[in-house]
Amino acid sequence: MILVMVLLSISSYSQIVNSFGIKAGINYNANGDLKTTPDFNGLQYSTSSRGRAGYHFGLWAKKEIASLPLYIQPEILYTQTKSTYIDFDRSDYALNKLEYPYY
Repeated sequence: MILVMVLLSISSYSQIVNSFGIKAGINYNANGDLKTTPDFNGLQYSTSSRGRAGYHFGLWAKKEIASLPLYIQPEILYTQTKSTYIDFDRSDYALNKLEYPYY
């Protein structure tokens, strides 16, 4: 019975028309392969990456469009992903980006 009441209260809370909040988390990602441009001998170096833990945080909002049953949900997120290139120099490389997804 208590579980049903908790689920119903969560369901009714999700029906709020306009809302906003904070989004944060930890991500695990590899930034992709590292490939160099060919040198004067035509040799090209390539190595794969090993993923590392990164993070993201940002803000989001949810807004109803007039009287339609449609919503928009803009967000702004700062994301950092990290990779280690084993065959290159074993350093951690970080990719920092600011994302603006629009739903």
